[in-house]
Amino acid sequence: MRKLATLFISATLILSAITAANAVEITGGQKEVGSRDVASNGTVSAVTWGKRISDDSSKIWVSYKRGGTAWTTKQSLGTIEWSPFATPQVTVRPDGSIFVAWLDDDQVDYRELAADSTTWSDLTLLTDSSVSGQWFNDLDVTSNGDSVTIAGVRSLQDSLKYVS
Repeated sequence: MRKLATLFISATLILSAITAANAVEITGGQKEVGSRDVASNGTVSAVTWGKRISDDSSKIWVSYKRGGTAWTTKQSLGTIEWSPFATPQVTVRPDGSIFVAWLDDDQVDYRELAADSTTWSDLTLLTDSSVSGQWFNDLDVTSNGDSVTIAGVRSLQDSLKYVS
């Protein structure tokens, strides 16, 4: 009986020490949020999403948090004028920098946020990156600490294309 009481008290103490994570609204109540991606290096986390803004355009959004800080308010990284379906992809490097890429007019655009900055880099077109995005997740990005690899499918007939 004493073992059972000890086990019950131990379990109660452990459960009381566990606190549930609080959900946070980071899209600012946006409706019609499309394709999204999330990445973390254990300390820095980032989430990206596409938001349809008309029949033929969409915006790329991002929010991130570092350490125990709160999520940032949503930040727009760019607008796609030819498609209501944005497919932003994100990776967080080991140093805490954030890299976001997306398809825009059959090219890969990207922006970066340095680990010690709150200002995103200028929009950059990835040289020689003709990837025709036909479906929602035609693009993916990942980082191994030394480089960022971007992979995309050109069409249903073509093989995978990638660049690091």
